[in-house]
Amino acid sequence: HANYAIIHDAVHNRIFESPVANKWTAILADLPNGVPTAMGFRRYHIRHHSHLAIYSLDAEIPSEWEVSAVRNVGWRKALWLFFFPVIQLARLVRMKGHLPLKGRWNMINVASILAFDSLVLLFLGANALLYLILSFWFSIGGLHPLSGRWLQEHFSFGPDQITSDYVGPLNNVALNVGYHNEHHDFPEVPWSKLPELRAMAPEYYERLQAHRSWSRLVLRFILDPECSIARQHSKAPVDGRFLSSSGGQLAG
Repeated sequence: HANYAIIHDAVHNRIFESPVANKWTAILADLPNGVPTAMGFRRYHIRHHSHLAIYSLDAEIPSEWEVSAVRNVGWRKALWLFFFPVIQLARLVRMKGHLPLKGRWNMINVASILAFDSLVLLFLGANALLYLILSFWFSIGGLHPLSGRWLQEHFSFGPDQITSDYVGPLNNVALNVGYHNEHHDFPEVPWSKLPELRAMAPEYYERLQAHRSWSRLVLRFILDPECSIARQHSKAPVDGRFLSSSGGQLAG
């Protein structure tokens, strides 16, 4: 999960001044994942920032088939979280004018991962490669407490919020990804400075809904029938208009 946070900062060119150096950093952090994700993430994540919560352009918004299949049924929500890495990839199909595997850097990303995986297989065996792939799977989804990040970022709506913060201790090992409002307001500020940014503007951030436990958020999302992915979907604007301004809170 920390590797993916490094990829995220590299996507925003916040590690080095050179965009090329940031791309190589993202690819390097992607190697232990076992599957190429960095450059595809780079393409759709930038659109997520420029078109936040717009259904056809923001891959963080659930697809209509997800809403129809999952709704607010506990075991379905648990499966949805477990298979989140695949579901996230499937959302890219609906992106307008967006081909995540197109371009020279995507090909470099794919070639780098294939070469790395081949070396792992050659020198360490199939179990080692499986270990890396499963580690990546459980760092993004798999009902791990860190999967609460996705709920905190895009499923916990205050009256006037389409995202919220996490201010608990796991920020220390997840490179402050919990400071999501601050990040969206100032995407060029590096992860190490986000707590300082929050402290500089308490009148803006302290009054917003925030979570203190990802684990508690995951449990509530699964067990509470009032929590549904349809709630996030209803926040997605169509042609610039929100379908609904209502929605409860999942504040911890």
